[in-house]
Amino acid sequence: VAHNPRKAIGLSMLLAGAMGSGLFILETESRGEELFVPQDTAAQDETEAYESYFPKLSRLEQIYVEAADGEENVLTKDRLIEAMQMHLDIETGTS
Repeated sequence: VAHNPRKAIGLSMLLAGAMGSGLFILETESRGEELFVPQDTAAQDETEAYESYFPKLSRLEQIYVEAADGEENVLTKDRLIEAMQMHLDIETGTS
């Protein structure tokens, strides 16, 4: 390297160019089911079954619970039982 710096630099540039040319054929994958679920396995079948029950277009709803009587702490046992009962009523449609 010290005797022929031009040759060392030239070979380095040639090697970097040859390796860098592979970036032109690189294909990115952005679909999560292809990235994180191994193909042709039971996990893929189970994922398909799961998505048939819970499609990706399902909505996510949020409810904020606060105490009606002005108490600041809603994390008491009684308040959590009331919140769970409210959740069950909404879930079963009996509210």
